[in-house]
Amino acid sequence: MDFLEDVYPTQESRPSYVCIDKACVVLKYLINSHNWNIWKTSTRFVVDSYHYINHRVTDYLCHIYCNPSPLNGSAPNLVVVERDVHGNQHYKRAFNTQACEQLNAWLGGFQSILNRMTVDNFNWTLHALLFIHTQSYSKAI
Repeated sequence: MDFLEDVYPTQESRPSYVCIDKACVVLKYLINSHNWNIWKTSTRFVVDSYHYINHRVTDYLCHIYCNPSPLNGSAPNLVVVERDVHGNQHYKRAFNTQACEQLNAWLGGFQSILNRMTVDNFNWTLHALLFIHTQSYSKAI
C-alpha cells in the first residue's frame, strides 16, 4: 500500500480501478489498517477472473468487493451488454483481466529497477515501458 499511496497521494490522482491478483488481501489490509474509508470512494480493487472463480465461494470480501464483473450495477465500467448475431443480449466483461495479469507478469521483470525510482521517474519509465510493450504487441498481431 505504501507504493500505491506514494504513486497516488491524493484522492483525485487515484485510479478508478486497480486490478491485482491479491486484491482481496489488499482490501483486508485496508480494512484492518483503518484506511478503507480513504480508498473506497475513489478506487475499486478487482482480482483477475481466474482468481475470482477460485475465491468467490470461500472469501466473502473477495466475492462482494473484488468481483471483476459484478452484475449488481456497482461497477458499470467493468461489464457491458452486447448482442449476439441473433440479437440476444448478454453480459460481457469490459476489461480483460487476463491481459492485465500477463502485462503485470511482464512488468515484474522490471521490478528491481522500478522499486528504486522516485515517483516521477517511476511514472515516466512505466509509461515508456507500456509504450514499448504496446508497439511490440501491435506488430505481433
